[in-house]
Amino acid sequence: MERQESIAYIRRLLEKQEKLQNLNRAVQETSAALDKAQRALETYKTRITEESAQLVKKQREALETRLEKSVQAAVRRVEQAEKKRVQEKEKQKKGHIADATQEYREQIRQTRSRIKADIRLDGIPFYCSSGLWFSLYMPAYLTDYLLIGILWLVSAVGLPFLIYMLIPDHRMWQFYILFPLFVVASIVIYIETAGRTRKKHKNTLSRCREKMNMIHDLKKHIRKTEKQIHKSDDESPYELKELDERIQQARKDLETARNNQEAGLQEFEQQIRFDIIEEFRVKSQEKLDELTSGISQLTREKNLTMEMASELQLEIVEDYEEQLGAENMNRSRLEELLSWLEEGSADTLEKALVLLNAGEKTAAAEPMDSAGAGKAAGD
Repeated sequence: MERQESIAYIRRLLEKQEKLQNLNRAVQETSAALDKAQRALETYKTRITEESAQLVKKQREALETRLEKSVQAAVRRVEQAEKKRVQEKEKQKKGHIADATQEYREQIRQTRSRIKADIRLDGIPFYCSSGLWFSLYMPAYLTDYLLIGILWLVSAVGLPFLIYMLIPDHRMWQFYILFPLFVVASIVIYIETAGRTRKKHKNTLSRCREKMNMIHDLKKHIRKTEKQIHKSDDESPYELKELDERIQQARKDLETARNNQEAGLQEFEQQIRFDIIEEFRVKSQEKLDELTSGISQLTREKNLTMEMASELQLEIVEDYEEQLGAENMNRSRLEELLSWLEEGSADTLEKALVLLNAGEKTAAAEPMDSAGAGKAAGD
């Protein structure tokens, strides 16, 4: 057989072997699909009753979920209506407190204005009109004395300690110096400020202190009024009728939703569940026929593919195996044979076969020669 004819001959064989391999793979895949379909059919037959019960359970759960959502929506509407009522009541309560304490607040504003006017007319520094100044230099309540103590701690201890910590590589003796300095400075500043204000304008500031006491009492009345209003259960001052009607309507809707929930579940148990079972019976028969039809189709495909593979295998044996020999039918040897023909090492198929077989003998003889050479070297 000539070189080009031999090359085409080998290539056709390789193509047919590849086609046969694909057919065998298709047979395996079809067989696996067929086995899977048969298992599915058997599983389906044994689980029809169970699936029917599961479907009924699923439908019931879906109904319960839907009805429960309706109930929960009604509950949320009730909660929102009640929350809105609370918010509106608080809003109106704030307005009620503002109205009830308006007179006190107006008195406080006027008293503050008179304090500022007295201080301005007497030439007293403006900062003496603040509540902080009166707490520090003319204390009258426990809170004033507590404030004085806190400010003394901050100015005499806190500030020197802060400066001490900001000094690089600070030492303890530095704090011992800073502490008395700040104590002395605080005392001097306090006495100096008191001398320029409290001692110099004692009468005016005493009258202002009395007015500050009035403000303190008025604030106390305001807090008392606020506390009474907050604790009172009387809702007559508030306009809540519309919101109460909304709450009543929302509660009626909630009751209706719960009644519908009970009626819906009762209807399901008495009728709907049986309709579902009947519908499932019809659908299961259709599915059974579909699975059976699929198995029949896969069986036909498998048989047809097996028949094609058998015919191709017989064709390869008859057309090639007798010519090439069974030992040369694997793909690697055929590719080696084809490479010798394509490279021109052999110009006929017969010569290529001789070279292929000679290469095997040479490869088998090489280990023996290596062993002999090693033995000779040892001698």
